[in-house]
This record gives sequence, structure tokens and C-alpha cells, in this order.
Amino acid sequence: MKIVGLVNIVTSEYSSIPKKDSALRTLMAFSKNALSVSWGAWEEVGMMASLDQREQERWTKQGIGSISPEQGVRALEQIFDHPSSHVAIVPIDWQKFLRPMMTVGIRPLFTEMANDVQSKSQTASDTATESALLQQLGDAPVHKQQDILLEHIRDQARMVFGLDDSFPINPRQPFSELGLDSLMAVELRNALSNSVKTVLPATLLFDYPTLETLTHYLGEEILNLAYADAEADQTADEPQLSEADSLLDDLEGLSDEEAEALLLAELQESENS
Repeated sequence: MKIVGLVNIVTSEYSSIPKKDSALRTLMAFSKNALSVSWGAWEEVGMMASLDQREQERWTKQGIGSISPEQGVRALEQIFDHPSSHVAIVPIDWQKFLRPMMTVGIRPLFTEMANDVQSKSQTASDTATESALLQQLGDAPVHKQQDILLEHIRDQARMVFGLDDSFPINPRQPFSELGLDSLMAVELRNALSNSVKTVLPATLLFDYPTLETLTHYLGEEILNLAYADAEADQTADEPQLSEADSLLDDLEGLSDEEAEALLLAELQESENS
């Protein structure tokens, strides 16, 4: 007979976990045939079920799913003969879950799983040395690069905040007004790190709390986009006013007498030269 201890790792009963594990270790001292099970989130009960749709979608986007009663029963049947003394049952999409870590660094706990995912996945998104954003920026005219970057950040922010694709985010609107919390800040930072292929600071969203400031920081400090150079080149390409145009501008707003005097002075100057 196998003794099974059941522990839910995603519920509010955190305080009871040490007691349950302690009791199981006592039982294991008398019998090697014991198993501790740590369950993930359940589909119809517990913390996950109490979350609103927006929060549930955030977990799904991170690759963490929930367990249906049928799945739980099947999983329990499969682990009775498992050689380990402690098993965790959590539905995880490992590609989604590990993708943000690919840029910022894999945690030691997930190193083996990350190596397995990388060896099995040969898709362009996992192996490309250049992200879709960097390719798009490289193909775009210089004067359009800032807009492309801003729209990319806006799209990433909508995904992290669980907003509709058409939801307007003002470039100067603080992210805090959209419900930014520490988890969202990490999630968006990781997504942008993956986009620009650079490890961004942990305080990114607090140092640059709007679309506008974040776009300028990434564009100028990280990607070295030539905003200033582009504006200078555009100014240099603008046609310069001729002397005649300049004179006409000077004449505007003058009285007839003042205009006549100015014209006579210009004529006299040109004759003397």
C-alpha cells in the first residue's frame, strides 16, 4: 500500500504545507512506499478559479494552465508507481514559460527543461539571432523607426495588461494608470528584452513609466536609432529661402511708406555694390 500526501501549491493554504510535508516525512521513516504530491491550479476550484478573465489570461500567456478534475484523476493514477518521493503536477507550456528567460537567463531549477525544449524546438523564433522587431526596424526608413518601435511597445503593453488590441494607450499616460504591478513590470521587461535581444534593467518600467519615455530610452540608448540625425538631415534637405523670398517676408506687416523706404534702400545698396 502506498501512502500519498496531497499538497496544493497554488492555493491559500500555504501555512498547512509544512505540516503536511512534516507528517509525510514521519510516515516515510517507517515506510519507503510514500509519495508527496504538489498540485498546480485547479480549473473549477481554488485561487485560479476565483480570478477574473483578465488575470486567467495572464497566467495562460505565461504558459501556466489549470487542471481539470478528469486530468487530475488520470495524473494521480499515473504517479502511484513513480520512484520519486515528491511529485509536482502542474500543466505548463514550457516554450511559453521559458521564452522570457531565454534572454535574461534561465533559472537553475529549469535548466534541464530549457535544454530539452531548445533541443526539440528548431523554429525560427527560437533560433533566430535577430527578432522580428529588429528586422522590421532594419528594413524601415530612418524617419519611421521611432513610430514602429512605439507601436511595438504599445502592442506588448496591451498583451501584458490584458487589454484589447484596439485599446488606445496615450504615449504620455503612466503605465500605473493601466494597472501596472511588479509582476506586469517584470513580464513586460522580459518581453521587451526578448524583442531587442538585450537584458534590460529590472527597474525599466519604473524608470521609464510611459510609452514616450520608454520608446526614447530603447531607441536612443539601446538600439541607437538615429532620431536626431534623421531630423538634422531632414532640416538640411529643406529648401532655403531665397533673398527675394526673404525680402517679401520683411515687407509683410509694413506700411506702404515703410515698404517703399525699404525697397529704395535695397536698390541703393545693390547699385553701390
